Amino acid sequence: MDDPIFYDHEIVQRAPSDYIEIKLKPDAVLKAWSLSMFAHEILNQNGDVKKETEMSAITLDKYLNAIESFKKNEGNIKPIIGIGIMDNIEIGVGREIVAAAKIILLDKIPIHVRKAQEKEIRELLLSV
Repeated sequence: MDDPIFYDHEIVQRAPSDYIEIKLKPDAVLKAWSLSMFAHEILNQNGDVKKETEMSAITLDKYLNAIESFKKNEGNIKPIIGIGIMDNIEIGVGREIVAAAKIILLDKIPIHVRKAQEKEIRELLLSV
């Protein structure tokens, strides 16, 4: 597979000076995100990506589209992660892309984070 294509989400395009791109392992992002109350959408109780038969129709559609985009090298948005209200990692945009990247065994993917949260996010990712 060629190096996957990623592009900036419109949120980042509107305020590029507010964000920084970092390359992260999908496993690390999903492990940190597994503490989120939204993780159940894509992750099972063990923190693994759910089987396709266990995902809701909307989540499954986004997830399968992300996998197909990787396979065809059509491009996916760079996920955006931040700090949630419970002081944990949240994937605000691109949950399905991180999960698809893990399943197709990508080593690292570009992720956008707010510059003001970069240090805290790196610390949270190292602590899991």
